Amino acid sequence: MSSALIVLDFETTGMSPNLGARPTEVAAVRIENGRIVEQYQSLMNAGVYVPAFIRELTGITNSMVRNAPPADRVMRELHGFIAGQPIVAHNAQFDRKLLEAEWRSLRLPMSSTVLCSLLVSRRIYPDVVSHKLGALVEHLNRSGFAGGCLV
Repeated sequence: MSSALIVLDFETTGMSPNLGARPTEVAAVRIENGRIVEQYQSLMNAGVYVPAFIRELTGITNSMVRNAPPADRVMRELHGFIAGQPIVAHNAQFDRKLLEAEWRSLRLPMSSTVLCSLLVSRRIYPDVVSHKLGALVEHLNRSGFAGGCLV
């Protein structure tokens, strides 16, 4: 029996769906037995403006989003891609809230367990100054980590 999980990351228009943030891009990979076997990525048009600080942070512009597939279609495709598998995300509380809000609006069930690699990294590497993904990769490269999977 294979062991599968989904690694998920969103780009959004803000910090919280409770404050009106909507997704602009999603990327997900399915990992089985330690190998990436499938991936899903899409920009999406949620019908909202991408603020300047988000454009600067992510590189995602209003014209990119304007020409992207509608968010409801992307979120339905993502739901099918995830198919109830466990999800891993860095700062999973953020991704989970966004995912639940989007799926709830489409009446799609949330049937996945969501695990947080940020919390894991804080336990495993308590002395690392920053637990941002880039900083963790840099730390692991400096300490001779031979490449593997952070999740």
